[in-house]
Formats: sequence, structure tokens, C-alpha cells
Amino acid sequence: MALAKVITTPGHTAGCMSFIFPVQDNGEKHTACIFGGATPSWSDEAGKEIQKRSVIKFMKAVKDDHCDVALVNHTAFQVHSISQPTSFSL
Repeated sequence: MALAKVITTPGHTAGCMSFIFPVQDNGEKHTACIFGGATPSWSDEAGKEIQKRSVIKFMKAVKDDHCDVALVNHTAFQVHSISQPTSFSL
């Protein structure tokens, strides 16, 4: 993958976007992904269904593009802590 991919993923908000893009770590090429909005409007049943379809759509793109780096947009949702910073270049 040479260019970034922008994927519409409404549900969190109507215009929510998610991204898949190439990165390098110490010269090694990887494909990173970041999902634009993790939480739907909890009181909106239609919004929750839209969010579900967006997650399925994004996960298919992640698989198809062989993403091996997952980024989060809010550090409160990170599962692992990084003890040593890693630099990426686009």
C-alpha cells in the first residue's frame, strides 16, 4: 500500500472517518490503521446499527490491507503501555 486510505465510518458521528496508511519503524514497512470513533450515540438505536455496520466495514478493510499496527485515538482505550517510544514516518 503506497497511499493512505480514508474510509467513511459513520455511527460515532455522521461524518466520522477512519484511516489506513503506510508507516515505517526503523526502515521496516508496516500498515497502520485507526478507527475514527469508537462510541455510537447510545440513545439512538439506528445510530448503533450504523456504527455496527461501520465497524464491520472497517475490519474488512483492515484485513484486506494487512494492517499490522493498530492505533487508538484516545489513550484511555490503549490496552498495552509502551515502555520505549517508537518513531514512525509517513
